[in-house]
Amino acid sequence: MQTQREKIGIFAEQLAQKYLIERGFEVLTTNYKKPWGEVDIVVKKEGTIHFVEVKANSKNFSPGFNPELRVDKEKLRHIVRTAESFLFEKKLVGQEWQIDILALSFDLEGKTALIKYFKKINFD
Repeated sequence: MQTQREKIGIFAEQLAQKYLIERGFEVLTTNYKKPWGEVDIVVKKEGTIHFVEVKANSKNFSPGFNPELRVDKEKLRHIVRTAESFLFEKKLVGQEWQIDILALSFDLEGKTALIKYFKKINFD
């Protein structure tokens, strides 16, 4: 049986995927996993592959605690390694790519979501 947190995570990824499709992205795959990491959604638009990390909050946290803040340097390092594996595996080495974050903040009582899309996260 799924926990409330798992259900919210699945819903957030579905909502994120819908958001991206509505903006012209082509979904290449979802939940691409390797032993060292996972990428939630891999999409392509205008010749660039986007590795999208989805983060969601379902509670009212204190101001300044946003879901995107949970993507730290260590998490980015794992995403980069996983993205590079995807590119190698799919024979797309040399393809233009970037890492994005799609953050969702849910108001479960009001049944609304605030979506913020951060493009081209710096991982240097």
